[in-house]
Amino acid sequence: MAKPSPGSQCAFCGKDIGQPCRGGRPKDYCDPACRRRAQRQRDRERRAAKPSHTEWQVITGDLFVRTQQLLTAGSDQLDLATALDLTARLRQDAECLAAVAVDSARCNGWTWTEVATAAGLSAAAARARWGGVRVQRLVSERAQLSMSEPTDRHIPLPASSNETGAPSAAASKDSAVQELGTALRTLHARSGVSLQFVSDITGLSLPVITAMFDGCRVLSWPETYMLSHALGGDPQDLQLLWHWARGVPLPTGAVTGPGRLGAALRGAQLAAGLPDITASCPPGLSVAEACAALAGEAAPDWPLLSGFLVRLGADPSRFASLWMAARAAQHPIRTGER
Repeated sequence: MAKPSPGSQCAFCGKDIGQPCRGGRPKDYCDPACRRRAQRQRDRERRAAKPSHTEWQVITGDLFVRTQQLLTAGSDQLDLATALDLTARLRQDAECLAAVAVDSARCNGWTWTEVATAAGLSAAAARARWGGVRVQRLVSERAQLSMSEPTDRHIPLPASSNETGAPSAAASKDSAVQELGTALRTLHARSGVSLQFVSDITGLSLPVITAMFDGCRVLSWPETYMLSHALGGDPQDLQLLWHWARGVPLPTGAVTGPGRLGAALRGAQLAAGLPDITASCPPGLSVAEACAALAGEAAPDWPLLSGFLVRLGADPSRFASLWMAARAAQHPIRTGER
């Protein structure tokens, strides 16, 4: 007959608990409630050591680089080993992003049931996939692979924001509002018309126009369109600045080729006060190439475009998707040619 096990204390509340007389795993908690409280405490401690938001930026940045390589090269210009390596890394990056997103949701109070519903899984499956230290392990394993990643790619990689000196995160909404206001002031200075004339043309009051110029207010798009037109500008040059300032998604029905990228670049140029284009060109980017990009006729290589945007004081990360769409339109992948 088994001897009684000595008593011990609850691992959560410290209350004395008696152990079972028979063999088996000793009790760590006095009751199920303390077990649940201990689990919640461990979850809080785990979330306190979660990957920072920087991890999301790093992973999405690598996703952009690898997607750009595949998009720019096409299946004909990449050897099989490189193509398979890139696609394997894309799958790993996507899994890491999903894990970081779930971890962030858990930190914001989502239950495993809610996470499971969003993922189309059972709560047990979601916990097994992303629970515990799974997120940290996925990010750590991915980081090790990233450090061992070969750098002698045949396709030039877009420069990271840290390499170009641009902010590591997208500009804040307040910053975009200021940029839109500066762009409108630039148009006003170039136009030479009075504010009273602009007010008469648009029907907007002088205080409203002044608030828009000062970056204190963002009007509706029809009002911004009228204001830009009255100042002699092209409203399309301000459209993306307006979307960033309002914090609303970019339009999906507009042109997605070099023309749309060119409009965004002209908006960045206006937000910079129309500096001399020669001084804005980084080494390797000619004035002719910069003018072609501004005219929406071509999309230069990403390192050159990124350097151009940095010299304009713009955040290159906001233009990455536009550049990818422009390159895709400029160099469509041809099928049936082997």
